[in-house]
Amino acid sequence: MDDIKIKGIKNIKKMAPYLKKQRGMIALSIFFRVLNIPINAILPFITSQVLLYFTEFNFERVLFYSLIFLGLYIIGEIIVYIGSRFANRWIRTVSRNLQNDLISHFLDTESANLDKTNSGKMSTRLIGDCDSLSFSLNRIFIYISRGVSGIVYVVIALVVNLYIGLFMFAFSIVTFLLNRIIAHKQAKFAYVKRSKMDVMMGLSNETTRGWRDVKGLGLKNTVENRVADLNYDYSKYSIHASDVVNGLSGVNSVVSAVMKCAFFIICAWFMLENWIDIAVFLVMYTYYSRIVSALNVWGTLQQEVSLAEMSAKRVFEILDERSYPVEKFGTQELDCVGDIKFDDVTFSYDDKKEVLKNLSFEIKPNTLVAFVGESGIGKSTILGLLTRLYTQKSGKIMLDDVDIREINEQSLRKSVGLVLQTPYVFNMSIAENLRLAKPDATDDELKNACKLAELDDFIETLPEKYDSLIGENGVILSGGQRQRLAIARALLKNNKILLFDEATSALDNKSQEKIKKVFENLKNEHTIVIVAHRLSTVLDADNIMLVSDGKIKAQGTHKQLLKSSPEYQALYQNEGTGENKK
Repeated sequence: MDDIKIKGIKNIKKMAPYLKKQRGMIALSIFFRVLNIPINAILPFITSQVLLYFTEFNFERVLFYSLIFLGLYIIGEIIVYIGSRFANRWIRTVSRNLQNDLISHFLDTESANLDKTNSGKMSTRLIGDCDSLSFSLNRIFIYISRGVSGIVYVVIALVVNLYIGLFMFAFSIVTFLLNRIIAHKQAKFAYVKRSKMDVMMGLSNETTRGWRDVKGLGLKNTVENRVADLNYDYSKYSIHASDVVNGLSGVNSVVSAVMKCAFFIICAWFMLENWIDIAVFLVMYTYYSRIVSALNVWGTLQQEVSLAEMSAKRVFEILDERSYPVEKFGTQELDCVGDIKFDDVTFSYDDKKEVLKNLSFEIKPNTLVAFVGESGIGKSTILGLLTRLYTQKSGKIMLDDVDIREINEQSLRKSVGLVLQTPYVFNMSIAENLRLAKPDATDDELKNACKLAELDDFIETLPEKYDSLIGENGVILSGGQRQRLAIARALLKNNKILLFDEATSALDNKSQEKIKKVFENLKNEHTIVIVAHRLSTVLDADNIMLVSDGKIKAQGTHKQLLKSSPEYQALYQNEGTGENKK
C-alpha cells in the first residue's frame, strides 16, 4: 500500500475545462453557501439571549428573540436550498460531460487495446468514478465554505474572550492534525478497495453475461470459487481498513471528549471568578460546538480531495491517449464505388507471429467474394483490417485506389459495414436495435430490411412485433435470428461494401438458402465479402479465395478451384462428410 501515490491534485486540475463550462452555476452555488455564513455566526448570539431571558422568566424577550431566531433560520435554509439547486445542476452536467467523453474515447480507442480492457473496470469508471468525482468536487466546495465559517467562529471567540478563544484555537490545531491522519489513511484504503472492486466487478459482469457457457460447460464450481475468492479478498481488506479507521476515529473521539471536559472546567472557573457570565458561556459553548463541526469538515476535506484525486486519476487514465491510444484516421472523403485492393499487406497481433504475410488481392465492385480456409489462418483479420479495427504492419489497403489510412472515419463507416459471427444486439426493442443503424428509418424501411434478412416473418409472430424487447444480447432470439437481425441492421445502413464474418453460421439450410439469394440480390449494388467456414454458403460466389499460411494460395470460382486446388478439394470433401471443423 505504500507505493500508492494519491498526493497532490494534478488530476483534479485536469477537470478545469469541465468546471470552466459550468463556472456560472458553480459561482452561484458557492455564493449562496458563503451567504449563509453570517447567519450561522449570528444565531449563537440569538440562542444565548433566548436562554438567558428564559432563566429570568422574561416571556416577552424570549418570544422576541425566538421569532428572530426562527426568521433567520428559515432565511438560512432558503439560501442553502437555492445554492443546492445550482450545485445539483452543475454536478450532473459535469458528470454527464465526463461520461460522454469517456464512452466516446473508449469507442475511439484502438481495437488492440479494447481487446485487453476489462468491462467491469470500464463500468466502474464510467459510472462510479465520474459521479464520485463530481460529487466530491461539490463536497470540497461545501467543506471549504464550512471550514471558512469555522475560522470565523474562532475569530469571534477570540474577540468575545481571548483566553477561551485561545483554548479553542489550540483545540482546533490538535483536532485538525488527528483528522488529517485519519483522512490520509481512509484515502489510501479507498484506492485499494476501488482497485479490488474493479477486478471483482469485471468477473461478475462476465459471469452474468456468460451464464449459458458457465452452465453448459460445467464451469459453475470454478467460477463460484473464483468469485468467492475475490469477494473474500475484498471483504478481508475492507474489514482491515474499517478496523484501522475506526480505531483512529475512536482516539479522535476520546481526545475531543477530553478537550470538551477541559472547556467546561475552564468556563466554570471563569464564571466562579466572575470573568464571564452565563450569556457569554452560552455563546462560547455554541461556537465551540460549531468549531468542532467545522474542524471535522477540515479533516474530511483532505479525505475528499484525495478521493477526488483518485477518481480523477482513474477517469483521466482512460482519457489519456498514452494509456488508451485512439484510432488514427485520415481526412479524405470517399464516395465509395466498392473496389478493394490489398497490396503486400503484413499483420500480426502481438508483433511476434505474423497472421498475414505479404497478402495481395483485388476485389472488383459489385461482386460477391468469399475467403475460405482452416480456422485461425487470418480470414477474419482481413475484415478487421478493412474496417480499420486493426492497422496493417506494412503494405497498403486501398478502397477505390485511396489508401484506407487516408480516409476519414465518417466516410469509412459509411462505406464499409461489418456483420460479425457472434453479433451483439442490445437490450432494446427490435425496432430500436435496427434504428441504431439509421435513427430516422421509417417503419417500412425496417420491415423491408428484415424481409431481405428473412426475419420479418418471425417478428410478426411476436406479441409486440417490432416493439418486442429482446433481452440482454438478444436472449429471446436464437443464434440464427440474432445474425439475421444484425444482417438487417447492416442492410438498413446501406453500406456500399458489406462484410460478413461467418454471418450465416447459425442458420439452418432453409434460411441459409434464402440469405444466399439476398447476397445475390445485394451484389448488384454492393460489394459483398464473406468469410466462410461452410463452403455451401459461398458456392455461387464470383470469386473464392483460399487463405493458407497468411497468403492467398488459390482463387477462382467453386468449379475452378475443385479442378485446380487440392487443398480446396480437401475442404469441400471434409464438409461433405461432416469433418470440416470451424
